[in-house]
Amino acid sequence: MVQLQTHQTEPLQFCRYLSRTNAGDKRVVVVDGEIYGSYLRCSQSGHWVNNVSSDGVCTLADMTTDEVDAIHHTVGKYQALGLHTLGYDFLLDDDGTWRISEINAGNIGGFARLELLTGQPVMDRLISWMLGYAKRTEAQIDSSTMVGIA
Repeated sequence: MVQLQTHQTEPLQFCRYLSRTNAGDKRVVVVDGEIYGSYLRCSQSGHWVNNVSSDGVCTLADMTTDEVDAIHHTVGKYQALGLHTLGYDFLLDDDGTWRISEINAGNIGGFARLELLTGQPVMDRLISWMLGYAKRTEAQIDSSTMVGIA
């Protein structure tokens, strides 16, 4: 701790270690508060990094009410910052509960991945949202903090 406290100029963040990261991580794709869907990324080699760019494979995943509630309670903060396309990542806790590990703004790869897994026109839906967003007035953008499930 002394080493960290005396030789670090940037803020530090500490979090509890989760030992079940090899169970995969769940990505939930959210656009302007609307949940498009979710999928689980799992490393084929059992590594703790589950990204597709490593050796992760993806399957569709269900969401729990707690996960939807967690998104509902946080998404408004991102919308207020002008961040409307998000990828929520969840990791499995030791008690079997999925916990938010990070929230990614942008999440471009998540839309294409979800489209591949569902066979649904997710990219067309995103583009349609973008066109509609571009036509909104500033007052409409500021008041868009509702969350829904598609």
